[in-house]
Amino acid sequence: MSGAHPSDPLAEAFEEHRAHLAAVAYRVLGSHADADDAVQLVRPI
Repeated sequence: MSGAHPSDPLAEAFEEHRAHLAAVAYRVLGSHADADDAVQLVRPI
């Protein structure tokens, strides 16, 4: 669920790359919960 307007290009780009960001965060942090938290912290508002 995105809090940004559907036509927001930054939000669209973020959603397009969310899975890759989560995978990188998981490799760095070693925890799915921490990776999810990290991805949420960088989500555009």
